[in-house]
Amino acid sequence: MKIEWEADDIVCGRRVGHPDRSEQHMIGFLANVAGLDRYVLISLSDGMVSDRYTKEMLAARLNSSAERPIELGPIGERGRKGGRARAANLSSERRSEIASNAANARWNNG
Repeated sequence: MKIEWEADDIVCGRRVGHPDRSEQHMIGFLANVAGLDRYVLISLSDGMVSDRYTKEMLAARLNSSAERPIELGPIGERGRKGGRARAANLSSERRSEIASNAANARWNNG
């Protein structure tokens, strides 16, 4: 899957990664530096910070390295698949019970 990054896609806190590598990064924001907003990539494995980029520069870098948002890659699909598999193995009564317990816990009704 080819992803084309644009400046509007650069959002602080968004996780990115390459489908063939396990290393992931998070997009970070630096305050206005020398009149420009600057963004960095923060490695989630060791906390190292990349060079400073404008939105346009970071979009070009992500395009050249074939990085993509984690939510679109196979790394982000694992949890959703597990949840669906679990739900498929539960009876409708058990799913209803779990949902009721969750609603009660959320609204503090019992």
